[in-house]
Amino acid sequence: SLSEAHITFAGRIASYEGAIQTFGQLFDRYLLEVTPTKAMRTQKDEVKTISKLREMIGSNFVSNFQPVHAYQLRDCIKKQSVKGSGEKYANRCMGLLKHILTKGIEWGVIPEHPMTESKFKMFPEAKSQLRIPTFDEVEEAIKLANPTLKAFVRLSCLTGLRVTDILDIKLFDITSEKMMVRIGKTAKTVGKIMEYEMTEDLATVIAEARAIKPLSIYLFHNGRGQSHLKEDRTFNGF
Repeated sequence: SLSEAHITFAGRIASYEGAIQTFGQLFDRYLLEVTPTKAMRTQKDEVKTISKLREMIGSNFVSNFQPVHAYQLRDCIKKQSVKGSGEKYANRCMGLLKHILTKGIEWGVIPEHPMTESKFKMFPEAKSQLRIPTFDEVEEAIKLANPTLKAFVRLSCLTGLRVTDILDIKLFDITSEKMMVRIGKTAKTVGKIMEYEMTEDLATVIAEARAIKPLSIYLFHNGRGQSHLKEDRTFNGF
């Protein structure tokens, strides 16, 4: 597969001591060996973030990177970010860089981590005031929702499945005894199948979803009967 080819190639370009010296080279191996093992949406985000980091420090030597440079990079990313999202975006970038450096230690690029908790701090983020609603609150909230959203939320509450896995359910995955769901969060879980017993509640929700026109092979579909999922498993239109 493509991800296996990336991993093989990554091993070849860094197969001897000292092969990785700059951040650009470290980013290359991470993109080839680590990123392909993650969910498609995560891969897409990491490619963008690493592109940003490469632009800023790609030619710098990894061995010279110190905590003071991490703080300078964090502050610089914040200033360049869209107003209102600077600190959050900077933390996301630095979180990824921190993991890349952790892999750098594993690969023998550096002897110790320059961004441990005692050496580097992210921007403080306010704790969310959100809470998990009760089932009664959920039912009350979706009373005025369209039929698709009602069925989707109820199925989500019954199964605990991720959005992408629910949107990928096809009619031939459903029988009178069970519903089969293909899990596709990461490369390791792609192809894994979970089975749900066809309870009375599950059958009711599925019947509600199947009644939504037009006819389609997908349990949840758009107005043209096509899947809400794109090839990269994003669902912006849903």
